[in-house]
Amino acid sequence: MFPERIQIKLFITEEINLADLVSVFHGWIQQNELDGLVLDVADYRHVPNGPGLLLMGHEGDYALDLADGRPGVTYKHKRDWPAGADTVAARLGVALARVRRAAELLKRDTGINVDPARLEIRIADRLAVPNTAESFEAIQQIVLNDPQDVFGPISAVRNVAGDDPRNALTIEVEIAPVPV
Repeated sequence: MFPERIQIKLFITEEINLADLVSVFHGWIQQNELDGLVLDVADYRHVPNGPGLLLMGHEGDYALDLADGRPGVTYKHKRDWPAGADTVAARLGVALARVRRAAELLKRDTGINVDPARLEIRIADRLAVPNTAESFEAIQQIVLNDPQDVFGPISAVRNVAGDDPRNALTIEVEIAPVPV
C-alpha cells in the first residue's frame, strides 16, 4: 500500500464567488507562489458540484472545488514526489503542507477562510489503496500515529467513501482545538 496520488481538501467556511478568483489564481502562477510547476488555470464553474477552479500543475493540481456541495481548497499530488517523501506519512505531510499554503494565500489575497478543524484525505490510487476496511485502518493508523505531528491533535477519523470499491478511499479528519 503505497499511493502515488493523494488529495487533501480543507473546507471553506463561507460563500465564495469563483468568478472573482480566476485572476487570483493567475496571479499565483505569475508570482510563483505555490510549490511545484503550476501551468494554467481551468474554469469548471459550469460543472455542478465539480472541480470549480483548477490550477493545473505538473506534480500536482490545486483547486477551489465544489465537490459534494462542500466548497474547499484542494491539493492533489499526481507524480514526482520530492526527496524524502518515501513513506505514506511523509507524502501526506507534503500534500497537507501544499494545501495549507494555498489556504494561506487564499486568506491573504481574498479574506476567505478555511475550517481549521476538518480536512478530507482522498487516496486516488484504487489499485494501491482500495476502498476497503483494511486500507482505511492502515491510513487511519498513519494519521493517528503521525510521527511529525503535521495534522495536530486529532479527535476523529471517519471513512466517508462508503463501502463501494469503485469509490476512492476518502477519510475525513477532525482536528481537536488546541487549548490556549
